[in-house]
Amino acid sequence: MWNVSEINEFLSKVSENHLFPAYHLAVLTGLRRSELFGLKWDSIDLIGSALRVIRTLQRITGHQLVEGQPKTARSR
Repeated sequence: MWNVSEINEFLSKVSENHLFPAYHLAVLTGLRRSELFGLKWDSIDLIGSALRVIRTLQRITGHQLVEGQPKTARSR
């Protein structure tokens, strides 16, 4: 687990990377990679300031990208 200083250093070093928004969201929320990349606009409630994890996106050998459910009931 990174401490605050390490998180800030990481975010500073990737600030120009095209995936910076994903890295930043991952750091702030603790989402798993598959949960992060499974997000779509219907997962986001801008008015209520809420984010729902309702699907995952995984690369499975021989099947390309596969959409599924979060790993645990708590994740959902």
